[in-house]
Amino acid sequence: MNMVETDSASFGLAKSPENPGWVKASYGCREMFGQWITGVFSAFGIFFYKQVIGLSAGLVTLAFVIWAVWNAFNDPIVGFIMEKYHFLWERKKGFRRFPWIVLGAIPWIISYFMLYMVPLEWTPEHDQWKIFIWLLVSLFFYDLFGTIYDVNVLSLFPVKFQTLEERRKVQGWGTILGIVGITLAFIIPPMFIGDGPRTYRDAALVSLIGAFFLFSLALPGVYENAAIRKFNLHTRAQNQKQEPQPFFAYAKSVFSNKTFMIKVLFFFGYQA
Repeated sequence: MNMVETDSASFGLAKSPENPGWVKASYGCREMFGQWITGVFSAFGIFFYKQVIGLSAGLVTLAFVIWAVWNAFNDPIVGFIMEKYHFLWERKKGFRRFPWIVLGAIPWIISYFMLYMVPLEWTPEHDQWKIFIWLLVSLFFYDLFGTIYDVNVLSLFPVKFQTLEERRKVQGWGTILGIVGITLAFIIPPMFIGDGPRTYRDAALVSLIGAFFLFSLALPGVYENAAIRKFNLHTRAQNQKQEPQPFFAYAKSVFSNKTFMIKVLFFFGYQA
């Protein structure tokens, strides 16, 4: 049993009533929201810069390779920072995840939109490096804010939903709504794509509006109620008595966990 499960059980959080069905469905909407954003990004991101804008295949590839390397370092560093440091809203009110979920999701949506806002007067013949830098910086912010959102929304899950039965129900909603999200991502935005790069901006604007709407549906599910905030204050007081491990000590313990590394390997294959 991990520290979260032990502390939550001893502190009485596990004895709290099961979350209502609409809260479980709302948390499941975070999958619909996430699949909506990532689905459209995966489908049109590379194609837009290579085929529509005309950036060379080499520079597009270079941007995405650099982004992938950044992604490998960005994720564990953001996760470490989220666990190591306690910010004002947690110290005062007990909110640990919800503010970061909001502060991650909104810039994540905007950074996705910025991918398509590259100045159209720039041409690959004269401004290829400007276009490359715009793409790379947009990818950096897209990944940074997406990670801040994802780390916190996933970390909230085992705390908010305490029993295995409740977690199965929540994951059931997430599976169904995630399929809905990725299906809508491949149906609705492409309806606005026609000839020329401006139509991709129209599709991106539709994605932007849709993302804000879908995220609003997830807000009740990712909100930290009074019991969770009380638990957060309790665990913070307990953690202050312990000396946190440095980053590389955590990293070593992760890489030494063979079961987890097998999962990472399979997840890598799935993503590829």
